[in-house]
Amino acid sequence: MFDLVNGSQEPVYTAPEGLIIEAAGWSHDGEILIVLENSSDSRRTFRQVLPEQKVLKEYAPVPGRGIDPQDQVGVHFSNDDTVVALVNTYSGEKETIALHSRDGSEIKTINGQEERLPAFPAFRDRNTMFYRFGPSLREVQVQSQTGIYGLAVSQPFTGMNLALSGNGLYLAYWDIEADGSPYLGLYSTSSGTAAKLTDGYGYPQWLSSDTVLALEVSVREGSDFLQTGGLASIDRASGGVSLLVDAVVSSYALE
Repeated sequence: MFDLVNGSQEPVYTAPEGLIIEAAGWSHDGEILIVLENSSDSRRTFRQVLPEQKVLKEYAPVPGRGIDPQDQVGVHFSNDDTVVALVNTYSGEKETIALHSRDGSEIKTINGQEERLPAFPAFRDRNTMFYRFGPSLREVQVQSQTGIYGLAVSQPFTGMNLALSGNGLYLAYWDIEADGSPYLGLYSTSSGTAAKLTDGYGYPQWLSSDTVLALEVSVREGSDFLQTGGLASIDRASGGVSLLVDAVVSSYALE
């Protein structure tokens, strides 16, 4: 856990020996923490660890396959914390987004179709969610009684790690240009247009409707690895950057 006020860091959960934490998600009210653990036999388990421990969903291992940095995984809560999306994929296979209620019961699963994979969910509210579906952006209605229905599909879109602003007007995302340069972008939910906010940042989260938190990202020279670095706050209107933490976090393989 990183404290934005005083800059301190402390562990909140330690995985048992032999398990790797691939992703984690905290509810907005701070009461629920869900982690995605990967074991040595490549079994993926979404486990609620706070306030009490319980398994929400488990995926069987693929023989002979370890963790792939290109896998898309994550835990995403709706704004009111009543729905959580558990994202899991094995690189080269169909991705799934499993929607669960706050008590852990499963609502619905969104599966891929041929080359189109559901990825990077961002909730507008408990009943509406954006996600990328292949090279497009889709908005869906989430209803436990009748399933999931597509409401709209936008222009071609390849943004990653979507994050919806508190006022619902903007989706922050990051993408990689043709020359391999990462950038942070904003998608207007009212006009349906996307624009670059600033270069060299990714993995956005909203601090307020006017400020985005993001990690520095760069392609390591002479390799196919993406390196993440310091944490910064970025002004939505001007694109101005204020570095909060200057430290390399980790590296990932690019597709």
